[in-house]
Amino acid sequence: MMRFCKQSYSTICLSFIISVLLSIPLHAQQSEVETYFSERDYNKVIKILTEKQATDELSFREYYLLSRSYGRTKQFGNGYILSSEMVKKANQQNDTLNLLKAFNLKAEHITDLYKIKEGVKFCDSITPFFRKKDSVEFMRLCFKCGMLYNYDSQPEKAYKAYKSITLEKYTKLSLYTNNIAIILLRLKKYDEALFFLKKSLQSHKKRANFDNPDLNVNYNNIAAVYLTKGNLYLAKTYLDSAYSSVRESSRLSSKKEIFNNYFKINYLSGNSKNAQRYLDSLMILNEALLDTRIKEKILSVEAANKKEKLLIKRVSYVDNELKITKEKILIGMLILLILILVFIVLVFLLKNRNIQSLYKNMLLHQRLSWAKLSPEYIDNSLNTIQKMITTKHPKSTLYISKFSKMLRTILENSRKPLVVIKDEINSLTYFLQVQQIAYETNFKFSINIDDELIDSEIQIPPMLIQPYIDAIIKNYHLKNTQEAIITIHFSYLDEVLQCLITDTATNKKDYLIIFSELKEKTKEILNLFSRKLNSPSRLVLESNSEETTKIIIKLPHQKEDS
Repeated sequence: MMRFCKQSYSTICLSFIISVLLSIPLHAQQSEVETYFSERDYNKVIKILTEKQATDELSFREYYLLSRSYGRTKQFGNGYILSSEMVKKANQQNDTLNLLKAFNLKAEHITDLYKIKEGVKFCDSITPFFRKKDSVEFMRLCFKCGMLYNYDSQPEKAYKAYKSITLEKYTKLSLYTNNIAIILLRLKKYDEALFFLKKSLQSHKKRANFDNPDLNVNYNNIAAVYLTKGNLYLAKTYLDSAYSSVRESSRLSSKKEIFNNYFKINYLSGNSKNAQRYLDSLMILNEALLDTRIKEKILSVEAANKKEKLLIKRVSYVDNELKITKEKILIGMLILLILILVFIVLVFLLKNRNIQSLYKNMLLHQRLSWAKLSPEYIDNSLNTIQKMITTKHPKSTLYISKFSKMLRTILENSRKPLVVIKDEINSLTYFLQVQQIAYETNFKFSINIDDELIDSEIQIPPMLIQPYIDAIIKNYHLKNTQEAIITIHFSYLDEVLQCLITDTATNKKDYLIIFSELKEKTKEILNLFSRKLNSPSRLVLESNSEETTKIIIKLPHQKEDS
């Protein structure tokens, strides 16, 4: 009996020693990752944890470090996928604390990816999860959700979110003072916004952090306030400081805002030559921003592909581990593993085909410089292509063909300040054809032109008519109205070039909303071209009945030889 006890005791001691020795490399690796993260060596963190993920399940802390490292290296798509997995894992384990951390992490990546609509819905859905004792985590979330609400044109909701941040260590952060100032600008509380902006600027100066790539944002925001208040002298003074503090690592969007404010100052000062120069620079920055967003989408596709490969690698690792089990269990597990592998390979092949197709499609559009259409429109169009290919839509080939022709035509037009009328008609025709396929909306269209304009060399600014057509089509899609006909007619009489847009479904009330919103957006550019070309322009809304409503655009123009 004593002999048995001694053997058992020895076995227990040996097992304990082995377990301690085995745990040493794990703790050493975890400590190593924490060190690299604290030293901001994010690429090493990604390398170590990605290799581990291929063979083992990550802890919540490791998920957090890997996702944040992806974000710090601007691989926002990868970080977004990791944070979504962390949310799923925390929900499965009913781990409230890590769930709230995962919510914060996901909101951060959504903001970086500029997924505004998704971010707003996400913030609205997760707010009920937070309790009074979770106030610190809730305040962290308010930083991201507040800006997402602001981006979504909900400044009141954004202001409410930022007023929920009461912890002093947070309210002293330049992130807080900058963001709440931006929200106050949207609310037209200019004096209060100036207070926070100057407070943030002083904080930067005290730290003497002149190499900060975001310091220009402070100066530019203050300049924007003075520009709104009509003080062009102070606006230019702060804007010059913003420009001088731009660094190579500064964000493109920040540089764009600075050039946009320079354009406004020169435009308001009557310096049209400088205003045009800054407008050209803005178009170049728009091209660069668009190129960046397309690259981020490609990275997201590559991340999904990489995740599939990691899954197969993990299954192979499980296969090797099963070899050390007993024979009967091994046979059963091998059969199950084969079934799982067959299923995963089938799923992988199907998904990989779609991913490769989307990847090639995005590469085709990566260098397009569609400066006069919004990046949001191009994002939606790319998503439509992906959806059509995934669902094997019968018109997917036709849509891609029309969309590429439209991109090429508008790209060529957008590089010129003026285009001949026939080029603009080609652009409108492709756009309408693409919208018919994308929305599957029940409408017809016709574009007519007076005989004297058919071979005319009269030139007009490109893309002035498209926003109105786009708004009308979206209204059909949302209202699900009956069949409608859109008619676009170009006429020329007494040196006045006119475009008449008529449709038979949008009622007068909807037209008033469409017209008032778009008139504000196109007014400045129409006035600018009118002065430059010495040609009148005007926007008029006519309504003779509830069934037929017309928009008349008198276009600024010039003859090619003038």
